[in-house]
Amino acid sequence: MSQALWDRDDIQFPRLLDEIQGIGLTDTQYVQIAESMDLTPEEVHELFERAQTAWDKHKAEFFKGLPPIKLGDTSKLVAASAEFIKNQLGS
Repeated sequence: MSQALWDRDDIQFPRLLDEIQGIGLTDTQYVQIAESMDLTPEEVHELFERAQTAWDKHKAEFFKGLPPIKLGDTSKLVAASAEFIKNQLGS
């Protein structure tokens, strides 16, 4: 991952929270997070949902304009991803 993308908190924080949500938390962990943050478990869940929405928007922007790629055609995906990152960095 390029340093410029790595340094963007608006991308990495929702990405991290979405990945945590993706692997799953136990009910106990939800309660512990909520207590630590002075929130309800429902409010913690809402934060995870907001993070997922933000991350989904970043992913949609990333893939917008990329040519259709068939499963298994990783060379085209790598090339398209590299081109997108190059354009984002202004290189």
